[in-house]
Amino acid sequence: MSTTITGELQGADYGDNSIRDLTAGVYNYTLTNLGPGHLSFKVEEYMIPDKGEGGMTHWATVEQKAKLADGVVLEGQFSVGHTFLSMPTPQVRFNFNREFLSQKTAYKLVFQRQ
Repeated sequence: MSTTITGELQGADYGDNSIRDLTAGVYNYTLTNLGPGHLSFKVEEYMIPDKGEGGMTHWATVEQKAKLADGVVLEGQFSVGHTFLSMPTPQVRFNFNREFLSQKTAYKLVFQRQ
């Protein structure tokens, strides 16, 4: 079963974050920049610090930032919940950002577990 996230970035709105609780596994995704502006995209997983660390929980990148021009379709894959630092129920943050001074843009992300 696939999940779809859509949105539009315009005016003073330069970024959207969508946080989802997912089942551990590998996910395939397709992201479409519906344009007309430029879009950047990154996927992060919420991690807890190692017991020996004094650090705090943090977001770790699981899919590096990609930049998409108008009309570009990006296909990729990300994996969550596979490290000892993962949360019991992996929490994932999808980052959608309009490039600075770019025209408004809209996006559609569809993802599903393998």
